[in-house]
Amino acid sequence: MSEETNTQQEPNKQQEAPPEQPNEPEKKEKKKSKKDIELESLKAELEKKNDQLMRTAAEFDNFKKRTEREKASVAEFAKAGLIKQLLPILDNIDLQPQIRAVTIISKELK
Repeated sequence: MSEETNTQQEPNKQQEAPPEQPNEPEKKEKKKSKKDIELESLKAELEKKNDQLMRTAAEFDNFKKRTEREKASVAEFAKAGLIKQLLPILDNIDLQPQIRAVTIISKELK
């Protein structure tokens, strides 16, 4: 009977041993999953930073274009103001020969 008890105890020991072995891979899986989680987190952060970089680059490009348009607009406005100031002077210069002719004629008539 003692052999039977030993035989019965041995299979029990063998049955208990296999559950311990799967625990070890489960720990590895947990470690992998932590690494995977960390990797996914880092990938998400990288994607977020890349998106932010692309948006900033696009915003800067738009800023440069807007600044160029504003500079052109200011230059055109300045030209228009200068032309408005010069027009009366140019008109007087154009009219000066006619005014001379009228002055000469009026002196002759007196």
